[in-house]
Amino acid sequence: MWTGRMGLAYMDARTLEGDPNFVWSGERFQWLCGYKDPSGVTVDRMFDSLLLIAYEWKDGKMFWPGEGEVPMNQTDWEEYRQLQFDAGVYNIDEAQGAVKTDLDMGIDMGVVFMIPYPDRTQDNWGTINGQAIDFMHSNDDRITACEWYIDGIISMWAAAPPKHTRLMGFYWYLECVDDNEDERVLISTVGKYIHSLSGNYGFHWIPFYGAGGLEYLSTYGFDVVSMQPGYAFYNVAEVATQMHMGMELEISLDEWNPNVPDWQTNFMAYLNASVAYHFNTQAMLTFYYANDFTTMGQNPEYRPYYDLLYWLIRGSYPNSP
Repeated sequence: MWTGRMGLAYMDARTLEGDPNFVWSGERFQWLCGYKDPSGVTVDRMFDSLLLIAYEWKDGKMFWPGEGEVPMNQTDWEEYRQLQFDAGVYNIDEAQGAVKTDLDMGIDMGVVFMIPYPDRTQDNWGTINGQAIDFMHSNDDRITACEWYIDGIISMWAAAPPKHTRLMGFYWYLECVDDNEDERVLISTVGKYIHSLSGNYGFHWIPFYGAGGLEYLSTYGFDVVSMQPGYAFYNVAEVATQMHMGMELEISLDEWNPNVPDWQTNFMAYLNASVAYHFNTQAMLTFYYANDFTTMGQNPEYRPYYDLLYWLIRGSYPNSP
C-alpha cells in the first residue's frame, strides 16, 4: 500500500472534451513514470505512484459537493470509473512498460483511485442489488455506494490485469471533514472496508492546512495522509510532524497564489521550503499537479523546472542527483 512520491493526474470531463492538458496517452505518462532528458530519452525513474483524480464532470456537474448544477448519480460514477481505466490505468501501464524496458528494471507503477464523494443533496442516485440508493436520507446508502465503487475497481482490474502497474489503494476526495457523526462514520466505515479486502490496499487523504476534522484523524482509518500547506510552511511542518503526515507540493503552472507574482516564484518557494523545513525527508510527498509536469518536461522554456522537480523527487535538491 505504501508510496513515497505521488503525482496527482487529473482526468475528468475535460478529458472527454479533448482539452489537451487533460487528454492522456502512454507516451505522455512516460514523462511521469520516468525522467526524460531534453531529447526525450528516459534516464531514470520519476514518480513511484499516481493518483487518478477529477474535479469537473459533464452536464454542469462537479465532483466537489455543492459546486455543480445538480449532484452526480450512479451513471456518472460508472462513466468516471471507466475513464479512470481508459485514460489512466491502461495508458500508465503502457508507459511504465516502456520505462521498465528503457531502464532495464522490474519496478511497477502504483495507482491510487479517487472515490467520488457521496453528495448528501442526492436523493435518487441509482440502485444497487435492486435497492434504491438515497444519499440525502441514508448514511448507510452512502457507504454502500462507496463500497460498490471500490468493488467495481477491483473487478475491472482483475478482469484485465495490468502488467506494469499495481493497485495500491483508494483516495478520499474531500479535503476536509464536516463536523458531524455521519461523516465520521462514513469515512471510517469505508476505511474498514478497504482494509478488509485481500489486496492490502491503502486509504489515502490530502487535507488542507486547518481543515475541519483533523482532530479526529486517528479515527478515520487513513493509512497515508499528506497535507496541503498553502504558504504556512513552518506551521504545517510542525503539525505534519506531530501527526505523522506527509506533505503536498502545490507547484502547477497556474498563478494561483496572490502572495507571489507568478507560478515560477511559487514553484521555487515550495522547493526551497521543502529543504528548509525538511519536507524532502518526509516519507510521503504528493505533487499537484502531474498534468503540468509533462508540459514542463517538453517545453524548453519550462524545462528547468521539470529538472528541479526530478532532483527533489530523487532526494538531492538543491543539487542534481
